[in-house]
Amino acid sequence: MAILVVDDSRAMRMIVLRELRKGGWDSVGTLEADNGRAALDVVRSEKVDLILSDWNMPDMTGIELLCELRRDGSKLPFGFVTSESSGEIRRRALESGADFVVVKPFQGDDLCREVAVLLGGNQTAGGDGTVPGAPGSMASILAGLLGREVECYEGPPPGKDKVRAVARYCDASSGRSVFLVAEMTAAVAMGAALSRIPGRQAEEWSGARAMPDAIQQNFYEVANVLTKVAAPAEAGHFSLQEVMIVVDLEELPGFEKVAEDDWDQSLKVAIEGYPIGAAGFIGLKRAESVAVQGAK
Repeated sequence: MAILVVDDSRAMRMIVLRELRKGGWDSVGTLEADNGRAALDVVRSEKVDLILSDWNMPDMTGIELLCELRRDGSKLPFGFVTSESSGEIRRRALESGADFVVVKPFQGDDLCREVAVLLGGNQTAGGDGTVPGAPGSMASILAGLLGREVECYEGPPPGKDKVRAVARYCDASSGRSVFLVAEMTAAVAMGAALSRIPGRQAEEWSGARAMPDAIQQNFYEVANVLTKVAAPAEAGHFSLQEVMIVVDLEELPGFEKVAEDDWDQSLKVAIEGYPIGAAGFIGLKRAESVAVQGAK
């Protein structure tokens, strides 16, 4: 028996495989692919019993992979593990022949329960009871994603003299933007922890104000999972657009100058074994205000 995990992020594939092992699927064979086209090659050359796929990937997306398999007449069990959480995405996935959709950040029990339904087993579901926009929810999401203890508590915004990594989220229907701003220390810690790179190496990079490409990609993955904290569903349908490295926050689109009251939330992020850094969100109050005005 073999499970094929398809995701363009190696770190995310590792997380899915880790949760499967923790859920009791350590004796099941696993295969990996970094996009849908590579996954097709695996399916056509190896015995695969279940596919767990991301949605957005280069070359061939997850939904394109699923549709290709179903056109070929394949009834191979297929589940999505994706940050895409809209009802339209879920509807399209299920109508196209997917067996389930698990939304990142996911609880390992939730994923293993769905796997058990298709492959047999006795897994149970769990839940973390987090509330979008609260410090506790960010800590819970990061802890589940990174597999480490994480504490987030109120603190001053990322310092003006700091190099910062900025994730920009956009609502496609209105063009409104929300930003996650993280001091280099916090961004590198998140990216390094995702790949289990030692904290001392993260500290060296932070001290040198350096962010290797692989760590920046990892931070992108973390920021993608944090979408529901950065922009709760009631503010609109936001998705991650890009990650930027900036010194001056006036480079942010739509902000001539970032004032103190523009910060929706500012936190200290403490990841077990990694240096502590500040992170915060900008733009959500503006987005919510525009959404309310538009509804009147």
